[in-house]
Amino acid sequence: MIRKQPRPAKIGLAVAVAVAAASGLGSWVSAGLIPGGLTKSDCLVELNVEGIDSPGPNVSGGRIVTCTDGDPCDTDGMCDNTCTFRVAVCINQEDPNLPACHPPTNLQKLHVNSKLIGAVPSPGSACGTFVDVPVRSDKKRGQRLSVNATAPKGTKPRRDRDTFILKCLARTTPCPQTTTTTTTLAGGTTTTTNQAISMGCEFHNGECTGSCAPGSRCGSAVGTGSCECRSISCGAADTPQCNGACASASDTCILDPFSGNCHCVSNPF
Repeated sequence: MIRKQPRPAKIGLAVAVAVAAASGLGSWVSAGLIPGGLTKSDCLVELNVEGIDSPGPNVSGGRIVTCTDGDPCDTDGMCDNTCTFRVAVCINQEDPNLPACHPPTNLQKLHVNSKLIGAVPSPGSACGTFVDVPVRSDKKRGQRLSVNATAPKGTKPRRDRDTFILKCLARTTPCPQTTTTTTTLAGGTTTTTNQAISMGCEFHNGECTGSCAPGSRCGSAVGTGSCECRSISCGAADTPQCNGACASASDTCILDPFSGNCHCVSNPF
């Protein structure tokens, strides 16, 4: 039984007209495309998701894409309980991950989810423009994106029906910091670049140093022998662990056996 598409028919018709004239697109190849499955028709329409490798750890079943809030695949550059996926629709691909799928030179019809209308390729193009698809981390089932491609008569197999799922995973580690660089170009236009700073601490040259989220700093403790981001100062840390941070990167938080409190000393490691 053919399932009804969960969108108005006129949307699918408009897209079908746009891609029917596209031809000779099979030479455009990307190993990072999300196929929607692994069948002989899955190269008819695929998704390109920025920051996601396919095959890779963020893709399962050829159609479920996961991203952790704040990771590079979350293109909004923030840890805000929402992942912004940048997605483009690609058609008729010679995908090396689908060697049994041989795409036609054009499509007769293409229906897509309403969130993907702006991502459909224009006539003569293999892939469309990237569009933003935000997904909240508390949306456990993720965002479903349906596509339905039909090749001309005589093509076997002729149809490619896929439902992609984008899932945002809640962040459980400190959020990567970013630096913002703004450049003014000729003509008054500006470009802004956000670059992530690697987070975490390490013991190097007698010091516990690195980058931590706002409100915490790198610290080492004799009790744990670790070098990690601490959200509490040494003097306020619990005893006997003394798992807090010192003002100096070369100091370590230890338990004073005489006072029973935590205090900083020059690194004994």
